[in-house]
Amino acid sequence: MLDDLPHGVVVQAAGEIRYANDLAARLLGVITPRQLVGRKYSELVLAALPMHEPNLEQQTLRRADGGLLEVEAATRLLRRGSKRYELTTLRELPNRVAPRERAAERLRALAEASSAVIVLDTGGTVRHWSDAAQAMSGFSASEMVGQPLSVLIAAEESERINLDHLLRQTLETGHCQIEGWKKRRDGSGFYAAQTFTALFDRDGSAAGFTLVVRDLTEQAGHGTLRQSEEQLRQAQRMEAVGRLASGIAHDFNNLLTAIQGHAQFLTEDLPTGHPSRADVDEILHSSERAAALTRQLLAFSRGQSMQPETVQLNNIVTAMERLLRRVISEDIAVESVLDPALWPVRADPTQIEQVLVNLIVNARDAMPRGGRITIKTENAELATSYAQRHEEVEPGEYVMLAVSDTGVGMDRDTQARIFEPFFTTKGPDKGTGLGLSTVLGIIKQMGGHVFVYSEVGQGTTFKVYLPRAGGSALHAAAPKRDEAHGRESVLIVEDDDSVRGLARRVLDTRGYRVWTCASASEAFEIMEECGDEMALLITDVVMPAMNGHDLVEKLRKGWPDLAVIFMSGYTDDDVRRHGMVGPTDHFIGKPFTPEGFARKVREVLDNLRFSLPQNRR
Repeated sequence: MLDDLPHGVVVQAAGEIRYANDLAARLLGVITPRQLVGRKYSELVLAALPMHEPNLEQQTLRRADGGLLEVEAATRLLRRGSKRYELTTLRELPNRVAPRERAAERLRALAEASSAVIVLDTGGTVRHWSDAAQAMSGFSASEMVGQPLSVLIAAEESERINLDHLLRQTLETGHCQIEGWKKRRDGSGFYAAQTFTALFDRDGSAAGFTLVVRDLTEQAGHGTLRQSEEQLRQAQRMEAVGRLASGIAHDFNNLLTAIQGHAQFLTEDLPTGHPSRADVDEILHSSERAAALTRQLLAFSRGQSMQPETVQLNNIVTAMERLLRRVISEDIAVESVLDPALWPVRADPTQIEQVLVNLIVNARDAMPRGGRITIKTENAELATSYAQRHEEVEPGEYVMLAVSDTGVGMDRDTQARIFEPFFTTKGPDKGTGLGLSTVLGIIKQMGGHVFVYSEVGQGTTFKVYLPRAGGSALHAAAPKRDEAHGRESVLIVEDDDSVRGLARRVLDTRGYRVWTCASASEAFEIMEECGDEMALLITDVVMPAMNGHDLVEKLRKGWPDLAVIFMSGYTDDDVRRHGMVGPTDHFIGKPFTPEGFARKVREVLDNLRFSLPQNRR
């Protein structure tokens, strides 16, 4: 809201700038307000003259480019508890800046006129819709007030933006900014900068949100092109880092060869018990550690030579179980759940071992107080719809290797960076930051993919997908005709917009009556209205506020015959072990294919242990 005021705003505490709005930054000649935060406001003021009203001054400010600016400054004292703040508003005095600067400010004012202000309640429902919002989107206030804001999130952004998560983040931090595509009434899209600000009552409880939207379509260009350009730039950066890593590793290996060779000569020449023998041994030990590091660099850069062969992942896991138990502490249990009908893959066994060790060590470090690691293998199909949402994935048949832990989990920001080389959350001397980069490099080199599922406090699952030997990933068989249709009523509870939309589409097109919602509270409301006709509940396991297990427990008090399917990105063994899914409960893992999802729904409905009344068939 302060960013949309026609005045610059600066908030000080003890003379230091703690906040500045966008216009204050532009008046003072900096790019972003962050460049002002931490500076002494008094250092910017060259002269100050009192004006006719109390608390008003005419100030001469020094801009970042060395120019001078005359402003009218009004200062007010603010108190919050024992803390004192000074809020100063800055109004540019006319005819005090060069014509070019005045023209630039007029252009900025025109740009700000494209901002729309929207007020939301705590659940994300629109309560106020400004005239500018109507002009920008084509939707009138009468159409939008009372509607969830999520209806304006375009399909291109539905996977990236989780509105519930965004609002929770805004409540925690007070402020959140994103960019993304939104929909106009006529179906066209526009690219917008969106600023969410939390509103609180006097007692400190959440009252809602303001959303300021700026149309950036002209700057952004076509959405898919922009996304492709960003992906290309990221790929180019990673390729450059890979080339650098490969070059360093190869050169360093040459140095290590000489170091290890000459150290070995010294070892042979020095008699046992010689005082320098310990120093030479330390040189050899350190050079071996350095050699291991260069192997990781080469794996990340995909510079290692591969010797692929047709292998069974089950055999590799079984052969390594004894070794893997040596790298973890006694308070961590390891369990293997291996599919006996697992397809073969084309892979380098040595590099698969390296992947497995890195994932196990990563899981171990996530459980400083002990826990459980589960290694699982199974056959998997990645559908065309899944591949369309993950450009690097070719649809087809894969073999999945999953490593799950019961550790501390990761937030979204950490998950976004875990595959970056040298990024680590571990303390000094506890990690190089190359373990997961190495995993990614090896698996990509084999034509596979790596995905991670994690929630803070809920543990982490890494899923590695390798193409089935025989080329099915690149030459997937034509899909079989799917007969998994029905007419029953189904409720889907899933907080991820993209998964929820996919599941609904799968069942809609097969004749089911489908209700969807993003939270347990919404599920209760739907069941109160339609519970008697609902045949099946499909719910995510890990959700905010109330998880899937607790939701089912409460719903079954009123509807004991309701059939349930749990779904999760974690493996079924993980969620069953945590007691979040019972041993006889139905489960489907993510990612799932539309055909597999529809078959699972039909299977559960066809095997209900009770006869549905006529109105629920």
